[in-house]
Amino acid sequence: MIASSDRATNTESRGVVFRSIQCLRLLERRKRRNDRTVISRVEAGRVYGPIAFDLAHKDEEDRYLEQRRTDYEAKRQAARDADPMFYQRLAEARRQSLTSNENSLSR
Repeated sequence: MIASSDRATNTESRGVVFRSIQCLRLLERRKRRNDRTVISRVEAGRVYGPIAFDLAHKDEEDRYLEQRRTDYEAKRQAARDADPMFYQRLAEARRQSLTSNENSLSR
């Protein structure tokens, strides 16, 4: 099972990749519309700029993501410590939901 902090980090990392993929798709669509159209440097910069930035600032991004992960875990733990009964009821409801889903799938 993936920890929720890992999910948050993965989501942020995927955002960079998703943005780059969107830019590449945009360029491909423009190329398909008119083969004679030359892609401008501005459009190429929109595609490769985020990738180049991410590669150039990898250490900075890693520190940022680690700080976000640490902050998230601290807030998560503080919330659990503040109301442990709520999280116990939540876990029980989740278990019941999973059990009922498994029973409905086995029919």
